[in-house]
Amino acid sequence: QFNLIELLKDVMTALQPLATEKHQAINLQNHCSAEKEVIGDREAVCRVVHNLLSNAIANTPHYASINCHLWDKSCWPDGNVPNPLPGYQHSS
Repeated sequence: QFNLIELLKDVMTALQPLATEKHQAINLQNHCSAEKEVIGDREAVCRVVHNLLSNAIANTPHYASINCHLWDKSCWPDGNVPNPLPGYQHSS
């Protein structure tokens, strides 16, 4: 069992030097109602998050922001997650 928010912050801190080289900001937006304790393989989740954020840094232009949003089901009591998610912007 581990705290998902702490894991995200740890990975973001570890990758901050790479983002700083490209003048990028990495932001965590926590939309959860409480701290998120997760049962699972912390190291495996850490690798996945690290790979996702590394790719985001590599493929995001200089002077841009990378936003990591953490949602839980309490955000949508009816169970219908909007598409796109609030705050999500995609540019092609």
